[in-house]
Amino acid sequence: MIEQDNTEHEINEYDSPILKAVHHIDDGRDYTARIIHGIRQRFYIRAGGCPPIPPAPQVSEPKLTPKMNKKKKKARKVKDDE
Repeated sequence: MIEQDNTEHEINEYDSPILKAVHHIDDGRDYTARIIHGIRQRFYIRAGGCPPIPPAPQVSEPKLTPKMNKKKKKARKVKDDE
């Protein structure tokens, strides 16, 4: 039986819904190998076996950047020629 690493699913301080609403959270991980694994999923099925999902290594420190509020565009008023 294959054992999985459950440290990835632990709750940390960045999982707060209030924090997610106010800030953009960059966890600093590289998900490229996981994305490619998902793209090649059909190939793996047809080949007869699927390797486990590769880990997402930590590349940089986690960062919090505040979300910028989107400014609403003012509607243009059409001037009628009288």
